[in-house]
Amino acid sequence: MWVAAVVLGAACALGFFPFVWSSAPVHLLGATVPPLVPIAALVVLTAVLSYTIGLLATRLLGSKVSSFVSLSEVIFAILFAWVALGQLPAPTQLLGGLLILLGATAVKADEGRVADIAVDPAADLSSAAEPPPADAAAAPAPACRA
Repeated sequence: MWVAAVVLGAACALGFFPFVWSSAPVHLLGATVPPLVPIAALVVLTAVLSYTIGLLATRLLGSKVSSFVSLSEVIFAILFAWVALGQLPAPTQLLGGLLILLGATAVKADEGRVADIAVDPAADLSSAAEPPPADAAAAPAPACRA
């Protein structure tokens, strides 16, 4: 990230890209506000809010499912490029998106299957394994050498 910032800053300083800064008030949603207000809104919306929603979604979905769902960002980027920019995805890109969707579906289906196998907490535990013999507990632990 720092490399990109330095390269972009150098390109602007050398005149390759127009870079203009103004401290003039900004007209935003029918109101006149200082120029830092839209910047703060961008920070809150693009970083803070999205990060918080991502954390909440991970808690709701679980780490296994959310790791596959996060791959959907690639699918939406391809769809955005297709709709907004008119860049038709190649067949391999469409196949990749389909594989991501199938993977996320398979993971979610597997998660549901594992939940069905879960042990009933009210089940009878009388057949649980017997505790180890008393002489095994009295044996000294092996020494660890560092």
